Amino acid sequence: MPYQLPIDCLNEIFEHLENDKSTLHSCLLTNRLWFACLPKESLDLLYENEIFIPTPTSESPLFNYPAFCEVFSIANIFEIIDNVLEKSPITSQNLKDRRNYLTGDCLIDLSELYCSSELPSEFFYQLSQKCHNLLSLNLRILTMNFDIELKKLISLQNNLKNLILKVDKGDWADIIPILIKHSNTFTKLHLHGYIELTIPLSFVASFPNLQEIIFSFSYGLFEVFEKLHVTFPKLQILNIPNIPYQCPKPEHIMQFLENNGKNLKKFYIGMEDNNLYLSIAKFCSNLKVLSTIFNFDKLDTLKIIFNSCQYLESIKIWYGEGYLGENENDFIISLENNEENMKIIEKYKNLGIIKFKTVNYDDENDDFSI
Repeated sequence: MPYQLPIDCLNEIFEHLENDKSTLHSCLLTNRLWFACLPKESLDLLYENEIFIPTPTSESPLFNYPAFCEVFSIANIFEIIDNVLEKSPITSQNLKDRRNYLTGDCLIDLSELYCSSELPSEFFYQLSQKCHNLLSLNLRILTMNFDIELKKLISLQNNLKNLILKVDKGDWADIIPILIKHSNTFTKLHLHGYIELTIPLSFVASFPNLQEIIFSFSYGLFEVFEKLHVTFPKLQILNIPNIPYQCPKPEHIMQFLENNGKNLKKFYIGMEDNNLYLSIAKFCSNLKVLSTIFNFDKLDTLKIIFNSCQYLESIKIWYGEGYLGENENDFIISLENNEENMKIIEKYKNLGIIKFKTVNYDDENDDFSI
């Protein structure tokens, strides 16, 4: 339930607005809680001054609120509907009215859509009638075959730039031909897989203007780097946080870096391999951000990266049991425990020269820099 102002506050507001009939009228129209607080004498006074407050009806609201919607998350919509249903009964008549309202022009400027592939065909059909200006599509895949209306909705977009596909079950092979129609507009591609399945990824080569790529797979094999012998001239961000055992192989990633490392600004890789580290130093000289794993016996290679990547502003090193040795762990911990060290670090942090933070290995989403 929304917060309500106490009576004293409302009285203060009304006093300030007593000579501003237009503003007072607008406030009362848009907030009937205020109107309900007024005594009968005030209501009569409003009526005498030709300020008429309509009683609540099923008519359209004062403002076309959905017309201002730019991001459409189905999960959030379901939550809102549940909250509404708990408080107000829905009849077949007002369901029809609301359906007609939402299928008008209210979503014509929608720019982001979050949904799953198993939603009813009617939903995608209604969106495809008006919604042609999506910039970002976040699609959770739960089916092997995609509804024709979903394909139509994607095909009709004028300037789709960001694509996020998450496979919980099913496959995205059926939708690839539709995605390739937008090959020249895509700049951001996120692919996530949570199932044990061989997932086709070679279609990524069809998107020459990609600036950001994320591949995150918990299980299964993917052949993307074996077949991506292609250059993405605008690629600046490459993120591969979760790598199933030896897939992709380090040499395939190294080949990809040879073709695309020069323009990379940010590189995140959840793999420990010394030859891969050396390829980062060799091919990614313009890196500003690096996140990777280092074992304690590879610190000499880390020095090579520091010497080769002169533009580094941030580096995240995963350490702990199985990574850095006991001495290295003790060294990093001692930085935070030593007051003199922390004063020096704090000085350069405040000057904007460095950033420094140590975090638990399990907290993968917490970026830190030294």
